[in-house]
Amino acid sequence: MSKKKDVVVQNNNNVLYIVIILLLVVIAVLAFFAGRSMGNPVAVNPANNAAVATDLKITVIDDTRCTSCGTNDIVSQLKQTPFLAAAEYEMKDFADEWIEDYIKENNITKLPAVLFSTNQIADNGAMAQYLTAIPSGEYSLQIGASFDPFAQRSERGFLMIEDKAVIEEIRSTAHVEGDADAKILWLEYSDVNCHFCQKMVDDGTVETVTEALPWVFNHAFVNFIGVGWNRTQEAAEALECIASTWSTEAYNYAFKQSLSEKRDSVRDILAYAEEKWVDTAATQTCIDNGDSKDLVAKKYSTGQQLFGITGTPGNVILNIETGEYEIVSGAYPADTFETTINSLSL
Repeated sequence: MSKKKDVVVQNNNNVLYIVIILLLVVIAVLAFFAGRSMGNPVAVNPANNAAVATDLKITVIDDTRCTSCGTNDIVSQLKQTPFLAAAEYEMKDFADEWIEDYIKENNITKLPAVLFSTNQIADNGAMAQYLTAIPSGEYSLQIGASFDPFAQRSERGFLMIEDKAVIEEIRSTAHVEGDADAKILWLEYSDVNCHFCQKMVDDGTVETVTEALPWVFNHAFVNFIGVGWNRTQEAAEALECIASTWSTEAYNYAFKQSLSEKRDSVRDILAYAEEKWVDTAATQTCIDNGDSKDLVAKKYSTGQQLFGITGTPGNVILNIETGEYEIVSGAYPADTFETTINSLSL
């Protein structure tokens, strides 16, 4: 009796296995035809059995005037992505015929732009969340592009500030470290809660660039209300009060120590300032009276409205003689800043 029962169970299992196999075959067939109906047939990469799009066009619009866009690196990374390996890639430049009109019509304001012919990518929908539909019917990949091709630029392709009074105001209110007579001013819009700002300090990025390019530039931390909001605002006001009641040296020291040690309270910042013999009673009075609020607000506004800074660290490399400048958004390695500073100083 038990043997008969075992045979029945085994037979039932066999039937179940057959049903499962048939269901898998049906699902595979449906997926195949669904893929065809969506205009996005897929193949299998024999190297890793990953599904890859075989009817996908990726258009990359760059601007040769951008020295820090990293477009080639972006394209290289896309091509190394298994499910994009079979895509057709097309490179375009802002100066090419009809491209300016095209990006205006599609509300593309920053380059480089990476455009997909479809959002039906064979990656289980992982990339679709980063694709935004545009009027042309294509999909724009969100990559944090920051180069404005429509901005006023010099003959050398750099962004420009033509008003010398604006440049002088920026320079005179910056708490500069380095050669006061250097023609390149590196404004680092930063805040004491910013992780990537902390990384730049920990990596010694400014110091490395200074060793490579002595006397070429000077550097200034500029308070920008980015991460942490209320705590960042309080820290910014405290730091500006340290500068106004004591010295630029104390301001920069307290700023760097706060970033390096990841301690952002006003009490901590004043403790760092005391190491530079700051009269913290006078600084506290400045803070309590709100004496630095307007200056913090003005610098924040300048970062946003003049330079388009939206987050920290936002680095502005400015030639104070010519008014030319470039934006380096983020915590890049020292050689990125060296290249930008060198090109602006020529």
